[in-house]
Amino acid sequence: MANKIEEFGGGRFDCFADMGVCCFTCWCNICALSQALEDGGEMSCIANCCLMYCIPCWHPLYITVQLEAINVKMGGQDRGYCGECLCNTFCAPCTTCQLVRAIKAASAKGIVLKRAGAPMADEKMER
Repeated sequence: MANKIEEFGGGRFDCFADMGVCCFTCWCNICALSQALEDGGEMSCIANCCLMYCIPCWHPLYITVQLEAINVKMGGQDRGYCGECLCNTFCAPCTTCQLVRAIKAASAKGIVLKRAGAPMADEKMER
C-alpha cells in the first residue's frame, strides 16, 4: 500500500534528518504536531492543542486518524489504524517528526494540503 507520509518524510526513525524538526518535536511535541496538522489542512493549531491537552489519553488515536487523513490527501491509501496507533502510543515524537518532514517536502513539491471547501490564505471569503 502506498504510504505517502513515508515517501515524503522518510522513515519514522529518521528523526535526525532534520535536527531543527527533531528538537522541536522532542521538546514540544504537541505544539509541533498541532502546527503540522494545521499545515496539513486539518483543524487549527489552537484547536488541536486544546484537544490534545484536554484529553491526553485520546492522543495516540487522534494522531493516527489525522495521519491517515493527511496520507490520503497526499495521494496515499488508507492503511488501517491498528499498527499506527500502537506506534503513536510509544513513539509519538518520531511520528510527529516524520509528519512534519513529509508536509514540508510535499509543500516544496507543490502539493497543496487543504481541507475540502476551506479557502486558502490568499483567497477571499465571500458571503
